[in-house]
Amino acid sequence: LKIISADARKRLAAIEEMSDLGAGFQLAARDMEIRGTGNMLGKEQSGQISMVGFDLYCQMVEESIREIKGEKIPVKIEPEIDLQIKGFIPKDYIPDINQRLDIYRRLQLFSEPSGVSSMNKEILDRYGPLPDAVVKLLALLEIKILCQKLHISRAKIIGDEIFCCIEPTTPISREKFFAALDSGIRLISERRIAIRVANEGWKKDTDVVKGYLRKLLGAGDE
Repeated sequence: LKIISADARKRLAAIEEMSDLGAGFQLAARDMEIRGTGNMLGKEQSGQISMVGFDLYCQMVEESIREIKGEKIPVKIEPEIDLQIKGFIPKDYIPDINQRLDIYRRLQLFSEPSGVSSMNKEILDRYGPLPDAVVKLLALLEIKILCQKLHISRAKIIGDEIFCCIEPTTPISREKFFAALDSGIRLISERRIAIRVANEGWKKDTDVVKGYLRKLLGAGDE
């Protein structure tokens, strides 16, 4: 007798539960959760979603039209964030799988930190006080958005520093970039910096990182 894996058992249980009309999407979504929703903070995907959602589809169509017209499409960076912090939406916080997936989808579309702040308020209003896992997720997504704006392609924690790789396409001029540096940031090379953190908890560390990234971004607006 061949022993089936834990994931296989979960899939069989899901199939048994869902036999009603419209269960196809729920079953596919449940399978995606079993395999993983994918890495929202990097390029790798541990799961696949065949339907990207109407909002993202419109965004892709708009970019294609602009490209056909010969208009310049802004460079979009997909940074890899590795701060040894795991953020997600717990099932016992938002039990309905469709609602969880909708929030994940909407979070992926944000391009401004204000969007994350608005989602924070919306989730709080709809579901009550946010558990640490959701607060971590929103903090990491805000860091990702700031990295996108600065064209930071990677942010990885090693010891008590966050090492950031900055692409040559960054909108921050060299002069303003260097002027924004202080004792909290160590310059490794022209395109690489290290942000010092105190390792006094994920909340304080992410706040420090967001503060420095906002400072660098503000230098470009001066």
